[in-house]
Formats: sequence, C-alpha cells, structure tokens
Amino acid sequence: MNTVISIKYTNFLNVPKDSLTDINDVNVNKELSKKDRIKEFIKQMKNPYIYKCGKFIVNSKYTNNGFYMEDQLRSVCESKS
Repeated sequence: MNTVISIKYTNFLNVPKDSLTDINDVNVNKELSKKDRIKEFIKQMKNPYIYKCGKFIVNSKYTNNGFYMEDQLRSVCESKS
C-alpha cells in the first residue's frame, strides 16, 4: 500500500521521461473481469498516475466515485451546448 501512496504523490517533474510507460503501448484483454482488467492495466502502466501519451506527459488523478472521465467530459460538453 505504501508503494501506491508513494507513486500517487510523485511529482511528475522529478520523473525521467524515458522511465514512463506510453499508454498507447498498453493492451488489456477485454475478456478479463473488471477487477482483472484493472490489475493488468496497473501492471502494464507501472504508475497509473504519471505516464506518457505520445509526446505528452500526463499526470492523472482518480476519484473513488466510480465515474468515467469520458462520461464526465461528455456531461460538461453537453451542458455547454
């Protein structure tokens, strides 16, 4: 658990870019259960809070409410129109 806490609060400015996983290289078997897909995603990402997406470094935050970012973005876009 301490490892999760330490990677969660890592400052992305202190992480060497070449040590980050590119999310475009992550492939998770969709046949797995939700729990196993999450485990496999984290295993491949190494640090799901700081990763690369192409040439960009992404610093993600996750909530405990179970909402998907895609749904939240769609909701924001729909409220603006």
